[in-house]
Amino acid sequence: MVGTGDTLAVLGIQVLISACVLGAAYYLALVLALPLAYVWLAELLGWAICLAAAWGWMRSGYWARLDV
Repeated sequence: MVGTGDTLAVLGIQVLISACVLGAAYYLALVLALPLAYVWLAELLGWAICLAAAWGWMRSGYWARLDV
C-alpha cells in the first residue's frame, strides 16, 4: 500500500486496525476477563483486518488515480 503513494489511505487503514485491536483487547481482557493468551487473539484480528483492507483497496483500483 505504501508503494502506491497514498499515505492518507494507509493512515486510515492503520487507524482502523489500531482501533479494532485496542477494542478487541479491551473487550477480551476487561469485559470477558480472559487470560492474556486469549487477549493476544486481538493481534490476529488486526492482521486479518489489515489484509482485508489492503486487498480491498488494491482490488478497487482507486489507488491508480495517483501520480507518483
